[in-house]
Amino acid sequence: MIVNLKLSVETVKRLGDKAAREGQTLEGLLQNLAEHEAGASRNAKPSDVEPEDDEDRPWRGLFVLDYPREEIFAVEHEVNVNALPPLPAEIRIDARRMADESE
Repeated sequence: MIVNLKLSVETVKRLGDKAAREGQTLEGLLQNLAEHEAGASRNAKPSDVEPEDDEDRPWRGLFVLDYPREEIFAVEHEVNVNALPPLPAEIRIDARRMADESE
């Protein structure tokens, strides 16, 4: 089957460069791409198909590294707050606040 494509000069140049890097002709590269897409669409949804080269796909998503965390509190202690002695009321006057209010 013959298929005619109208591509921009820039697209033809980029595809030709890619074909040359892979040791193919432009026609061979386009045929491989078409066969790959036809086979992929038969077996999976288009969103499931991933490019073959890592350089062709951007990194997306969140990458979380699992760092070992040091355990700080190893033993639980229960404290009865009602049994604690009451603290006396303490009045503190901050000199900076007094200076700000007088301005």
